[in-house]
Amino acid sequence: MLMKDIFAQIDVCAKYDIPIAVMHATEGNPNTRVIEPSQFGLSEFKKIVAYAKSKNVKLALENLDEGGFEHLRFLLDNVGDSVVGFCYDAGHHNLYNQAFDLLQMYGERLLAVHLHDNLADYEYGDDYSRDLHYLPFDGNLDYSSVTNKLKTIGYQNMVLVETHKVSHGAPHLYDNLTNYEFLLEAKSRAEKIKSMLI
Repeated sequence: MLMKDIFAQIDVCAKYDIPIAVMHATEGNPNTRVIEPSQFGLSEFKKIVAYAKSKNVKLALENLDEGGFEHLRFLLDNVGDSVVGFCYDAGHHNLYNQAFDLLQMYGERLLAVHLHDNLADYEYGDDYSRDLHYLPFDGNLDYSSVTNKLKTIGYQNMVLVETHKVSHGAPHLYDNLTNYEFLLEAKSRAEKIKSMLI
């Protein structure tokens, strides 16, 4: 059933000329034990890769929590096809995997970015309540470092601010803003990041 759903989403991308699909290598939440990467999982993923390739759609695997990160690395290390790369989620990197320099490790495979912020205060077993998806610069992520690394590897694709007006957890910073005000602020932060990438 999951494979059928993934194929259907690739079909949507192909139909509307969307060249890159961002996907998770795992499913579940951080306190769910994720099974170890396996050859069976790899062979199933290769079926997805072949289907995406036939539809001229690239797959950008997003960095997630610890278990998801292990699977991301396993797939990138074992599937060299140019159809497969990764989506650098700066907020997830700040929250879960700061010890690994993903942009240095896999920069040549970078296809997309998700930019948001948090307080980097995750503890194993938490739910997603610390994955705050704040606007960039409202948490403690060092966006100067992120943009410098993106410039170093020559990233020139779309910059996506992946933020929530109502964050997953406290504190809720944007309750006093209207939707319109929030969107204007998100646009302003995206423009600031764009200026840092020049």
